[in-house]
Amino acid sequence: MHPESFYKYCSAEVAKIILSTQKIRWSSPALFNDPYDCYFSLAPKFDINSVKKNLKEQFVNLLTQDEEPCLVSDNPFSEKIKLLRGLLYGKTRAEVDEFISHDFNSSLDDFDDRVKMTDCLWKKEYDDLRILCVCEHHDNLLLWAHYADNHKGAVFQLDCIKDLDSPLLAAERVRYTNEIPSLATEDEWIATTLGLLPYPEGLDVWRRLVLSKAKGWEYENEWRVVTTRRPYEKSGFEDTSILPQEISSVFLGCKTGRNERNNILALLQGPFEHVKAFQATQDKKRFRLEFERIK
Repeated sequence: MHPESFYKYCSAEVAKIILSTQKIRWSSPALFNDPYDCYFSLAPKFDINSVKKNLKEQFVNLLTQDEEPCLVSDNPFSEKIKLLRGLLYGKTRAEVDEFISHDFNSSLDDFDDRVKMTDCLWKKEYDDLRILCVCEHHDNLLLWAHYADNHKGAVFQLDCIKDLDSPLLAAERVRYTNEIPSLATEDEWIATTLGLLPYPEGLDVWRRLVLSKAKGWEYENEWRVVTTRRPYEKSGFEDTSILPQEISSVFLGCKTGRNERNNILALLQGPFEHVKAFQATQDKKRFRLEFERIK
């Protein structure tokens, strides 16, 4: 279920910039603190040569079976397999095996070339991604420490407003895993080569790469909105306008200084008059934060 609101952790200085400029930063993953973020090889995580025998056996089965296989239309191998089934109709398995040997190896080379091309293109486009990172909770102790200047910063509550076509409506949940994502698993690679699955490109590949992080980051409960660099932007980030109505609350850290607190509160007027403000304090009985409304 898509949340109605998200939270953005930042330093007090950045909080003042967001309120005074009505802009929020979308960054290239090259600037992120995780070296794996969006940057890994798409090459298969298995030895293609080791599965050739199994693949060829399934290929022969596909060409000689009586019932029509469920081939997908948007796989470049599907039409070739349909033609081969017609051409080899009535042939024995041995005859089919001999006939397809050259074509089989050619198909493998074609798939391998596509993987290498996609991998190369992805690494070139990596720097051009612009990502807005948000999360589900405003009271995470680690997020306050890591992204809100050791509890001296602030957290914005950002609402997903349909009438305003808020970019946050397009936010997608990050998937945490111990395995580096690849273009295809072994089973997917075999099924794709046989025309039984669509070639994994476009949106599916994009999701695997942009929305996959190591398990160690799971505490963040991160969601992401992703776009690409504008033609005129070359700095590795873009400060994009945010509508005042999208900000509903601001939470000040338990170590936010008095001057910083007053400066942020002073900006909550005019277009931000509606924004609620809360002050974090340390719970005296548990390892958690309490929040008192101060505006």
